[in-house]
Amino acid sequence: GESFLLALDKQTGRQRWKTTRAGVPVGWSVPIIHQPQGQPRQIITTSTTRIESFYRDTGERRWWIPVGSEGAMGVAI
Repeated sequence: GESFLLALDKQTGRQRWKTTRAGVPVGWSVPIIHQPQGQPRQIITTSTTRIESFYRDTGERRWWIPVGSEGAMGVAI
């Protein structure tokens, strides 16, 4: 099915945003939150085809790099 990243409001459980991850056939790694000094928080996640960064507050993709994992996925730390 469709791969996506989803943010929920922790108080209400309502959806805050949903970002489609086109071109990501499989991705079930645990995302991490990272905040580089002086920059906004970002969500970093891995899949079988790339590592991606998304703005935590909006879900907009910040950057991505290709990977060739052949199915293995870890946590991007």
